[in-house]
Amino acid sequence: MPERKEVFFAFESGWKEYKEKEKQAGFFLADAYYKIRAEELKLFFNSKLKRGTKILHIACGTGKWSIPLLEERYKVFHFELSMHALKIAKEKTRGYRVYSIRGDAFNLPFKNEVFDAVISFGFLEHFDEIEELIKEMKRVLKKKGIFFADIASGKTLITKVERWCNFFLYLPHAFLRLKPNKIKSSLWFIKKNYYENNYSPYHYLKIMNKLNFKKFLIRPVRLFPLLKLPHKIDKILYPLFLRMKKFFVPNKTKDTLLLKSSVWELTGIKE
Repeated sequence: MPERKEVFFAFESGWKEYKEKEKQAGFFLADAYYKIRAEELKLFFNSKLKRGTKILHIACGTGKWSIPLLEERYKVFHFELSMHALKIAKEKTRGYRVYSIRGDAFNLPFKNEVFDAVISFGFLEHFDEIEELIKEMKRVLKKKGIFFADIASGKTLITKVERWCNFFLYLPHAFLRLKPNKIKSSLWFIKKNYYENNYSPYHYLKIMNKLNFKKFLIRPVRLFPLLKLPHKIDKILYPLFLRMKKFFVPNKTKDTLLLKSSVWELTGIKE
């Protein structure tokens, strides 16, 4: 298990090198998935919260998952340890009023019961001390506040398939374009420089139960790999993928096989 600072420095290095136009050799077939999930997020939060309520987005990254909520007029607070990520997120959400705060998620700089919802995407799976993190996230939630976490564990079948497929799709393209830096970066798909825990979805549920969350649930939300493809192919497949929602959001929410294979969504309500 790496120290927390090692996890941070691994991601900080990535944020320093991040470029929004890193799509020259093709791009992730993620637009269809994002559109489907964005609509789901709106429906989920609109059914539980009033417009204008406070949402804390921990490890906001590029800030793209805040946009659906900003469109619905929620008051979003971006929280990150990386100043580089906060700058990227600010640019990504330009045109919306977003509050940016830098800090450590293990020690949130807020009083108790401040936010109506606390959300994260691709965050919890990078630490072993997830109970400590969830407990701190719960502390800043108001009573009946919403806990929401999207967990894209690299240990699940879909993410393993995704990484190897993207490696073999990206590498030949980089060779053909004679770009050494792209060839080197293709190794990122199969040898990422950050840590991921080995917890099963049921371990997360045990923690939610231990911390006295109500109506907690973990469900599969993505069964299809997000592939890095040349632009023309991506544009052809995009309309098709929009019609294949069941591959992104399965109807069965408690199927054991699906949970072991997919990306998860963990939700709960503070008592």
